[in-house]
Amino acid sequence: MKQDEFLFLQQCLSLENPQCQATIKQAHLENKWFIPEFIEFAIKHIHPYYLKPTIYHDIYQKYPLLNQSQQDVKIGLIMAGNIPLAGFYDLLALWMSPFKIVLKLSSKDNCFMKYVIEALRQFNSGFQDKIEYSDYLKNCDAYIISGSNQTLSALKPYIQNKPHIMRGHKTSIAVLTGQESESELQHLAKDIFMYFGMGCRNVSKLYVPENFDLLSLKQHFQEFEFIKNHFTYHQNLEYRLSVYLLNQDQHIYQDFYILKNSSFLSPPIGVIYYETYNEISALNLKLKGLNEQIQTIVGLEYVPFGEAQLPNFWDFPDGIDIYKFLENQCL
Repeated sequence: MKQDEFLFLQQCLSLENPQCQATIKQAHLENKWFIPEFIEFAIKHIHPYYLKPTIYHDIYQKYPLLNQSQQDVKIGLIMAGNIPLAGFYDLLALWMSPFKIVLKLSSKDNCFMKYVIEALRQFNSGFQDKIEYSDYLKNCDAYIISGSNQTLSALKPYIQNKPHIMRGHKTSIAVLTGQESESELQHLAKDIFMYFGMGCRNVSKLYVPENFDLLSLKQHFQEFEFIKNHFTYHQNLEYRLSVYLLNQDQHIYQDFYILKNSSFLSPPIGVIYYETYNEISALNLKLKGLNEQIQTIVGLEYVPFGEAQLPNFWDFPDGIDIYKFLENQCL
């Protein structure tokens, strides 16, 4: 990737670009979970965190083997599609490498990814053959795969002898102490409700002290009350409420979300799990044992409230350095 292509990406993903706005509308038509507000949030995050001018130079300085002419190496890439532009980070990394990309787009998020790819192809016709779309990633030299745990289990026998990165299901949590400010709790709402809670960096469970006032959270979460008007989200919420009522499961219904005491980490859509703790030291020990299932921890002593969905460029998904992985594939 040349620097002018890097700058071109900034223009492609500008909210002032009519083509970008048209793609936002089309992406929403194709996937009703991708509402314009959430797509725009994803785009606004990409600009300052992934497309800073210094990033281009930093990558090639830190990983010099990636800055060479195209090699006859194929990297199979299966993208996630749980949130808008989920695959952008992997696409950027591979585009900056000297390798060919065999790409399986997510059916949930192919509109925006195709917009970015085709724009880059038109900008630099020399890269027409850099990306090949395929539903079957056979005969690749290495793989980067994101998907459900079931998908990874099915694919692992076919790629286990090739270099690979596999990212399965993870979720994020928040540790509350009762000392949080109103502003911090309002920011927590972004960590929970952005993308309807579907991202691996969305907070899906709260750990709270004994006697914590869970009902008080609602007043801080009002910014996202609008999600109850989303037809499919509302259906999921009402279904889950009906199940809890029929089964006489204890829960706290808060109009646009449900709080449920549970030892599990990943709740259904519309539900936030919570669990109480007595000693923070004991909780930290418990969370260490859950490390493989947790993407991010939000809290006063952890990732700041409101920043769960704002990872910086060097905050590699699952802690795996994708650029070092790609550099290791260089001939």
